Amino acid sequence: MNINGDTIIAAQYEQINPFSENYVLAVKGAKLGLLDGKGKVLIPFEYDDNRGIWEDENICFLKKNGKYGMLNLQGEILLPFNYDEIVSGGKFGLMGVQIGEKFGLIDYQKQKEILPCEYENVKLGYIRRWSWGGYEYNDLTNHLIAVKNNGRWGFVDLNGKLVVPFKYEDGEQEDNIFYGNAAAVILNKRYGLIDTLGNVIAPFEY
Repeated sequence: MNINGDTIIAAQYEQINPFSENYVLAVKGAKLGLLDGKGKVLIPFEYDDNRGIWEDENICFLKKNGKYGMLNLQGEILLPFNYDEIVSGGKFGLMGVQIGEKFGLIDYQKQKEILPCEYENVKLGYIRRWSWGGYEYNDLTNHLIAVKNNGRWGFVDLNGKLVVPFKYEDGEQEDNIFYGNAAAVILNKRYGLIDTLGNVIAPFEY
């Protein structure tokens, strides 16, 4: 109903959640669907959960039959319903995904999977900094992503190609992320620095 008392969306839904003037998330028969601002069904009522609806990107992550996938806001499936969880990301086109106990990475802007869910962990190389407006994120430094396999960390590029082999140990949250052209990594319980090709630029003495 608008401010003039006119009915915009008929009273046929258990729940409605307008998140902009253009889109309304609604529940009917215990299933989620998406309406436009005039009540037209854009995404049918077939879904069980939502992990994000981003109007500016024209995408949403919904759950069906126990798995998450990605659709546009017109209801077209962009990535299949393969994932148990949508776990991290949302910046620079990247999103962490999970199947079972393994992690991977998708590029939602290019609508493709970059890394299959074969890794023990995936760490996106965001540098979070404080500004007067709050926390913000710099660009993904050097386009390298830290991934963990068989208990060791290495680095892949945005095409999923292994750049730095899996050889480094667990550390703090800030470790295994490139700051500029260097990353602090741990080998044999000692810290050192490597460059973006994996060359040692500060020995493992610390």
